[in-house]
Order: sequence, then structure tokens, then C-alpha cells
Amino acid sequence: MKRCETCKHWEKRGKKFLPEFGVCHGIGMNYDATEWKEGVAALKAGYEHVKAFVEDGSDYYAALTPTKDFGCVMHEEGKYVTE
Repeated sequence: MKRCETCKHWEKRGKKFLPEFGVCHGIGMNYDATEWKEGVAALKAGYEHVKAFVEDGSDYYAALTPTKDFGCVMHEEGKYVTE
């Protein structure tokens, strides 16, 4: 299985975090990806191809933080590039 270390969605965390963990930018935040229509949650445009989401209790911030050797079916070869 392809691993996070070689995936374009995986960003290595800075020194203040545990060095073996990174952030997966291929996972969406549920709060950002959904909107309410007539009392029912609906996926916003642009999130159709996201395969998984994270959510926290306050809807402030959540992230999947896998180690570099975590395997993932969403793997895409490359390096994460910040904008």
C-alpha cells in the first residue's frame, strides 16, 4: 500500500509537534464541506471527490494526523506544496 510519506496530500508537521506525525490535506473538514438545505446537510460544490472528512465538537478545527508510514487508498505520488 502507498504510504503518506510519498503522498502529495501529506505535510510534515513542524518541530513543536511529534516528528513522526504529519497532516493529511486530502481529508476535508466536515464543517467547511457541508451546508444546510431545508434542514438537511448537503455537500458543497468542490468536495465531490473527497473520500473522508473529520469533525470536532466545536466545528473550530480538526485534522487527520497520520504518521508517514500510514497507508491510504487516496495516495497520490508527490510532495505537498503550500500556497
